[in-house]
Amino acid sequence: MRSSLGGALELAQRVGGTSGRLLASPARSAFVGGMDPGLTVGAAVAAPGAALAFAALPSRPPADAPASVDPPDPEEN
Repeated sequence: MRSSLGGALELAQRVGGTSGRLLASPARSAFVGGMDPGLTVGAAVAAPGAALAFAALPSRPPADAPASVDPPDPEEN
């Protein structure tokens, strides 16, 4: 048997009936409960990264930057 949500739900389907439902419900709950720490860690990594980008990146181009830069024409190559 696989140790995953898919494996547990597959086994619950094969067992069927009340026993299958009793197996599927805690398997789903454990899967969703396991997402909480992962999402918390992801947010803890993303938030400082966003704050650093907000603080370090300029809000507008420098005064000596050209007004606009035209992209190169691919047909001229």
